Amino acid sequence: MNEGIMRQIVPSILSALLLSLLVALLASGCGSKKPKSKTSGDADAGVGDAGQADEEEVDEEGTEPGTEPEPEPEPGPVAEPEPEPEPEPVVTKGPAVFPKAPANNQPNRQPKKYLLSIKKAQIVPGKPGGECWDDCSGEAQMAIGTAVSKIGALPPTSQSGFDYAGKALNLGVSLVGGTDSFPDVFVHIRCGHGQGHKTNVAKNKMVATWRYENKKFNLDERDECVISVWDKDDDGDEELGRVTVPLVQKANAGGGKAILYSADEGFGFVYSLEIGLKPVDVSGGGGASGGGGSSTGTPSVPKGNYSIEIVKAKIKKTKKDGSTWDVDPKAKEGGGLLASLAGKAGGKEADVFVEAWKNGYKSQAPFMTTAIKKENYYPVWNETGGMSLSDTDHINFMVWDKDLTANDLIGECKTKPMGKQYTGEVWLKAGKGCGGQVEYLLVKITKN
Repeated sequence: MNEGIMRQIVPSILSALLLSLLVALLASGCGSKKPKSKTSGDADAGVGDAGQADEEEVDEEGTEPGTEPEPEPEPGPVAEPEPEPEPEPVVTKGPAVFPKAPANNQPNRQPKKYLLSIKKAQIVPGKPGGECWDDCSGEAQMAIGTAVSKIGALPPTSQSGFDYAGKALNLGVSLVGGTDSFPDVFVHIRCGHGQGHKTNVAKNKMVATWRYENKKFNLDERDECVISVWDKDDDGDEELGRVTVPLVQKANAGGGKAILYSADEGFGFVYSLEIGLKPVDVSGGGGASGGGGSSTGTPSVPKGNYSIEIVKAKIKKTKKDGSTWDVDPKAKEGGGLLASLAGKAGGKEADVFVEAWKNGYKSQAPFMTTAIKKENYYPVWNETGGMSLSDTDHINFMVWDKDLTANDLIGECKTKPMGKQYTGEVWLKAGKGCGGQVEYLLVKITKN
């Protein structure tokens, strides 16, 4: 063959030979790979009958060809788990540590003697997550969680609305045996110069009241008092809220009564706390102004140049639209558990109370508020308050029905200016001093 043909044929032959050799090698390697035996006769894996090594292979774990995998360690005896250490004893919260009173270092301090009365505390019935203050069932927690959300929708300063919510909730949790889930409430107050007072414990209360929690304090109107409200527990006392306020100034603005709302003061879980503060009438033998006097000496008279006694009233049996006074239709909005409980909480009659205002509703604050007469068309109070009035001043009597979300105004009665108003028994009647659904209101006015 000539040299040109040879140059073309030789590379082709060499390429074919190399390709055949590569195919043979690959076929030999793939055919020799076999699974590992699971029998005891293959303990020396990779060694044939003649003692020759099998063809080199790469196992699935990536072992280098010609090497044997590390033998897996024989499983040893299972170690017994070490016993868990005993839990550390839980440290109890311990007794309440009351806050110190603010220092009262005002120059020219002129203290006066007051009778301080802790009257009522309204406590949010559950914690923010819906948990109960004390152990409770799931049913009670559901009722309390519903009430917490409803209370959150109340006006921020509605004592009567909160009271009505408490009435409905008490009924609800009592049906499922959950009344022990409310806090055991007590109040501590401390003012400057070592003056302090702690109430008794009102057990299992969303609305806690005290009748005889009175203490005499010597206070300047600039003195500040720190007031804390607590839940008494077996494992320690939990603080529900704390405020520091100039108590005399607060009480003077409220006509002898300081109502501290969380919305105004940042009072923690305390919706409101009501404190009475009356100057002690020394000439009356130690009684308090505006209170029922003393067992010795001359009975004290209400503060001011007029005494006003709210005697009794008669109200119409329905609202202006013909609906019954209880239950407030707003309580039924949305249905649900609380609406059902509210429907069972009272009858058709109104829960009546009266506020007395100087020169118009919301002019400042009521100088007198009566007790609530529940489910009554003919409420009788015979309660007396006092006020300083000039000849041009008049008195507005606001007659209310206490309700769950907001009080219903039954009607308003108004005196003439005091220079023209006769004293003694004063009958304020519908169309002649009274409006709304009030048929009459009887008051007694005495000039001191």
